[in-house]
Amino acid sequence: MKNFPNLDYSPWTFIQKRSVDALKELDVTIDFLHLDSEHRTDYVTQELEAALPKMAEKHVMTTHDAEGPAGAAFGTFSEKHPDYTYKVFGDWHGQGF
Repeated sequence: MKNFPNLDYSPWTFIQKRSVDALKELDVTIDFLHLDSEHRTDYVTQELEAALPKMAEKHVMTTHDAEGPAGAAFGTFSEKHPDYTYKVFGDWHGQGF
């Protein structure tokens, strides 16, 4: 935002805090969410648990390191929530989304 001060950011909400804390405070329905968190499976699992109740019925959630900690967290999360389905799309350097 500092590099582009003349752009209109009014449709966006920027929140600077840990995602789990921010998700608890938000009273919204989220259509698109990108998670790039601590690269620990337990933390990513906490993020998913906090995010899912806020997500729209049809939504897109992207993550950094989808084939690493986030992928492991999605596996753990899916065991607890078998009705939640997802797809992982890897990219050329394995980070995926």
